[in-house]
Amino acid sequence: MTLQGNHIQLKTLSYRDVTQKYVNWMNDPDVTKYTESRFMKHTMESTIAYVKNVSGSSETYFYGIYEREEHIGNIKLQEKPQHNLGDIGIIIGDKSKWGCGYATEAIRLLTEHGFRIGLHKISAGIYADNIGSRKAFAKAGYVEEAAHKATYMSNGKYVDEILVSRWYDEQYNKS
Repeated sequence: MTLQGNHIQLKTLSYRDVTQKYVNWMNDPDVTKYTESRFMKHTMESTIAYVKNVSGSSETYFYGIYEREEHIGNIKLQEKPQHNLGDIGIIIGDKSKWGCGYATEAIRLLTEHGFRIGLHKISAGIYADNIGSRKAFAKAGYVEEAAHKATYMSNGKYVDEILVSRWYDEQYNKS
């Protein structure tokens, strides 16, 4: 499945899409500094296994983010169908694409897809010091709903996890 935006496309990701460039992103401390992926060494085999596992779940939508035909990052939506909820995770692996608005566009595209399939609320947890992600989600219409105090170790200190959310029913959206 492909979700078409103005500047990017989201294409369903499969293990065949794993390249050495993708593996290199996952081993780049700048790219993974706000992810739990930073705690492990990634190989072609481990990355393929991860993609197979995630894309094999009936409750997960896992996409590559493409600018033209260039794979620049990934985004996934994990459904909790019993509650009509979803959680989004995103990574822009190509650092030359940071700050270009691609994360915001990808978040919007996947959020709209989530609402089309019947989700009521979509959330993401963000390290408090991850200013880029906080801005991208805010531009995509998400609001900061809660702060879980001193949750993540980041740059040698504990930082809050900021929970951002967007609801299908506009009465809950504050932006």
